[in-house]
Amino acid sequence: METHPRGRQLLAERDRVWAAVGKAQHVRDAELLRCTPNVTPFTQRVRTLHFLMALLAHGVASPLLRGAFALEDDAVARPKRARRGGGRPLGGTFVTPVPYALITTVEEAKTQLLPEFVRAGYEGAVVRTPMNVYEMREKRKGTVRALCRGLAAQSAASPRARGVPQEQHLRFTDASLAEALLEAQEAGAVAALAERRVRALAPRAYTAVKILPFLDQEFAVLRALFKEPSSNPRTRQLVTVSAASVGILAGDIKRENDTAEKKLKNKNRNPDEETDELVCFYGLQCLSDNGRVFNVTMPKLNTSQQKQLLDHILQSGGKRKKSLTGLYATVQFSSLTEHGVPRFGQVKAIRGGKGWFL
Repeated sequence: METHPRGRQLLAERDRVWAAVGKAQHVRDAELLRCTPNVTPFTQRVRTLHFLMALLAHGVASPLLRGAFALEDDAVARPKRARRGGGRPLGGTFVTPVPYALITTVEEAKTQLLPEFVRAGYEGAVVRTPMNVYEMREKRKGTVRALCRGLAAQSAASPRARGVPQEQHLRFTDASLAEALLEAQEAGAVAALAERRVRALAPRAYTAVKILPFLDQEFAVLRALFKEPSSNPRTRQLVTVSAASVGILAGDIKRENDTAEKKLKNKNRNPDEETDELVCFYGLQCLSDNGRVFNVTMPKLNTSQQKQLLDHILQSGGKRKKSLTGLYATVQFSSLTEHGVPRFGQVKAIRGGKGWFL
């Protein structure tokens, strides 16, 4: 392609479009666009989205690239919505900004905001908290508050720096020395103000919330899922039972391979061995209509409700067993994957056995 004149023209046009979009979006290196799932902050993912959409808009607008990829003019020249507000168009013609909407609860977003976006043709909405990452860490760890508390106590013990009177900084001719003395005198007030602001942080959500219209579908339940209890104290609290009491073997337990010793021990473990270790119930394994097996998580329940649900599942048919034939789970999900299974599905209800469990 590079030796052919047409190929050289396409490569030159591609480089020109890339350079133009990078200059407009202030992206000098492609590494600035790297996104890691569940790790990269929301603002970085939005920046990458804007860059890709702007790149698509510039590429479609190029007659040379459009002819090379055989794009029809009718598909390109579809009507576009009028942009709202001023400022630089971040995502090109394929991204339409929407007006900001102030909401107080996620329930309000589901009942008022989401139907409006669905009627407009969108798949859903993303609600982002105004709290930044530093305020989030401060609420969890209290680092700034601890530092300010010590500074305020020190300033209260010695209200005047080195015994200098309050107005003496006005007599200095050196501006830097006077400014340093003024900062030393006002350190206690600044620390107290910072502590008050940190204490007044509202209890907002820590991350962005994706709101999508959910679908419900019933699937056959194959078995309950169990895993080792987590050593992380911040994990969700799950009901803990004995593996022997629920009739599962060592190979049916999901293991944590966070260390090399655990990984080697789990690799050498006999999967058909009976065990009486403690396990946590965390979800169900279901069967889709096309024969694919997938896992779904449980809704947010307390430990007593989780125990009732586990007893209802395992005691269907009058005895405990690994296979749960005759049980059906109503799974709530936003969309299906390319394999036809729910994406991030969650159990909504159980049918079968002793009846319904909602």
